[in-house]
Amino acid sequence: AGYTNGYDDPEYLSELPSFRLPFLPEHKTYRCFQIRGDSMLPIPDDAWVTASFVQNWKTLKNGTPGIVVTKNDGIVFKLIYNDLKTTGSFQLVSSNRAYRPYSIKAEDVMEIWQFETWNSFEIGTGINR
Repeated sequence: AGYTNGYDDPEYLSELPSFRLPFLPEHKTYRCFQIRGDSMLPIPDDAWVTASFVQNWKTLKNGTPGIVVTKNDGIVFKLIYNDLKTTGSFQLVSSNRAYRPYSIKAEDVMEIWQFETWNSFEIGTGINR
């Protein structure tokens, strides 16, 4: 909740922790988000998803996994299908087929972050990329 309220506040953003992962390119901006639930299995509940900032949404390829920061629905981790040209929206799809896909208008999206890697600190899950 704090992120969606302060994402455009330079002071708030400057207070977020910084990090570097040696296997990620240095020319991108990254952020980590802790996900909840089982909608994006095999990535487990409470995993930390590291994602890179997407400047130009029109370049998103269909099926790109990513974090979508929305105005009204908070932060979601989904497979993103780009319908900007035809409907001005994105189709958001869970990898767990128990959850139904849904659309979100581009005007309701604040940021998109493309999935890069994830970490889990549960015993037996380790670090995955």
